[in-house]
Amino acid sequence: MRRFTAAALVSIMVAVVGASGARAEESFTSPFGGRGGQQFMSRCPAGVELSGVSALTGAYVNGIAAICDGRQAAGFGGSGDRRSAECPKGSVVSAIFMVSLRSDNHLLKKVTIDCVSQNGRAPTGQVDLDTSGNYTARYTPYFYRSSGYPTTTQSCGAQRIFGLQGRAGAAIDALGLICG
Repeated sequence: MRRFTAAALVSIMVAVVGASGARAEESFTSPFGGRGGQQFMSRCPAGVELSGVSALTGAYVNGIAAICDGRQAAGFGGSGDRRSAECPKGSVVSAIFMVSLRSDNHLLKKVTIDCVSQNGRAPTGQVDLDTSGNYTARYTPYFYRSSGYPTTTQSCGAQRIFGLQGRAGAAIDALGLICG
C-alpha cells in the first residue's frame, strides 16, 4: 500500500479542485428561469470582467456566451440569429435584468445589461439584448409590471462579474452570474 505525506495529499486535493474548473473566490447568483437543461459556465479569463453578452436567438434566447473585454468566451445552448449586447469601451457589466417566458418552462426571453466604468464604477448606460419573437401580451410603458412575464435583476453587489452560469439545452433554461 502506498502512503502519502500530508503535503502530497494537499497537492492532490489542489489539483482535483483546480481540475473541476471552480475557483475558490467565486460565488454564484441563483439562476433565473426554468428547471430544464444542463448546467453551464461561461467564464472570463482570470482578472477580466464581463463586458457583454453574445447570444443566439429565435423566439427566445437559445444560446449564450460571456463577452470579456471584447472577446467571446465559450458559449452554450442552441442555435439562432446572432445578437450581442456590449458595454461601451472601458465599461463592464454591473447588473443584468432578465425576462422569462410565462409558460411552464420559463425560457429566457430578454436580457438588459447595466454598464459602469471599469475603474470609477460610474454608470455608462444600459444595453438591450432582445429576441426576435413577439410577446403574447400587449406591450405598454409598464409592460413588465403588468404583463405577467417573470422578471429579475441580478448583480454581484460589491463583487465584480466574471461570467455567466445557468442551465441550457436547445435554449437557455436559466441564467445567473459568476461573481468574484
